[in-house]
Amino acid sequence: SPSFAISSSHFEANYSDMSGGAVSVALESGTFSLEGSSFFANSSEHAGGALDFGSAGPAPSPIPVELVVNNCEFDDNSTFGVGGAISASGWHDAQLQIAQSEFSGNTALESGGAIYLGGQYQQGTGTFSGTVFEGNTAESCGAVAFKATDAFDYLCESCVLRENGTDAVCLDTDQHVLESVDTDWGEGAV
Repeated sequence: SPSFAISSSHFEANYSDMSGGAVSVALESGTFSLEGSSFFANSSEHAGGALDFGSAGPAPSPIPVELVVNNCEFDDNSTFGVGGAISASGWHDAQLQIAQSEFSGNTALESGGAIYLGGQYQQGTGTFSGTVFEGNTAESCGAVAFKATDAFDYLCESCVLRENGTDAVCLDTDQHVLESVDTDWGEGAV
């Protein structure tokens, strides 16, 4: 499977009139990873103020894909659509791992102030560990919007959520499973 990586990079004040203000990635299969990078004040019209991670194959792609974000900062990114910092959607089987990262002051006018995970017929797992979500805003789901239509299992481990609104994390269907270990959810988070 193909792999694509960005490491030790800084993206600031980029704009897209579509999706992915700084970076837009479309994969049929494989892994996209971000390591030790920062995204500041990027914006887009539709999805993913900083990063849009979508499928390049037939929608939804039946081939597994993986998004890995480690030790990254996403600050003050915005979109008029979904996913103030990151929007990820369009696969049948996705593995999402976000670790030791920070999302602060990101904004989406629709859903998922920091992160939007969604799409038709999408299933897989999402793991968030040692990550801070602070002061992100959206019309719904201030921090993270889990909007996949099929079964998706999520784990939040040792994360902190502060001042992301009353619906900081939203699960869109009862097919989603959210497990929490040592996470500080703040007030009114889920």
